[in-house]
Amino acid sequence: MINIAQVGCGYWGPNLLRNLISHSKVNVTGVIDTDNKVSEWLADKYSSLLFQNEFSPSVLDEWAVDAVVIVTPAKTHYKLSKEILESNRHCLVEKPLATTTQECSNLINIAEKHGVTLMVGHTFMYNAAVIKMKEIIDSGELGELYYVYAQRLNLGRIRQDVDVLWNLAPHDISIINYWFGELPNKISAKGIDFVQPNISDVAFVNMEFASGRHAVLHLSWLDPHKIRKITVVGSKKMAVYDDTA
Repeated sequence: MINIAQVGCGYWGPNLLRNLISHSKVNVTGVIDTDNKVSEWLADKYSSLLFQNEFSPSVLDEWAVDAVVIVTPAKTHYKLSKEILESNRHCLVEKPLATTTQECSNLINIAEKHGVTLMVGHTFMYNAAVIKMKEIIDSGELGELYYVYAQRLNLGRIRQDVDVLWNLAPHDISIINYWFGELPNKISAKGIDFVQPNISDVAFVNMEFASGRHAVLHLSWLDPHKIRKITVVGSKKMAVYDDTA
């Protein structure tokens, strides 16, 4: 049994909390959130949980926490994760891990230094359809893989803390890396901001791999169609993963 605290209980937080509580090997000790209304909701829904409206490692000590789940705005991820890892606790962070590559590298180094687990919420790697696609690709049924084209489009939800690239691309990048079994050796991206200055709401990503495979991502908060589709093109066959089907 592992004692877990959750930091943040806003948009996605209640979903994660429900799943944590239902897990037979998890004991959720409490929730930390700056919104006091969360405490009222907890009192009604999960009365046994503790609540604090300010994060500090001392609270984690008091609650005897082994690991922490972070479900807060992206701009807070780095500071929170750093404090948790440095307190020798495991940490699961909602994507994106942080908002710069340097911050991500720092967190990885801190986790390694303290011998604790740092994990990002790349949830699609545990999706049954994504796993099945991996099996099909690895079986050779599609032949030699040529390229992948991923679309993650919708009208909204427009965010202020990160752009569309940091918001949506982690899903498809994690899926493609998993399917290919390798990391790209070259990547480029172009973001365009229409609605908010300096926050891209449309983006295109190109990924190249040492194996010769390619991947192209199209991401948008400004599309009238809700599309969550990845097309895999091979020399023998093609396969389509459609998350909205």
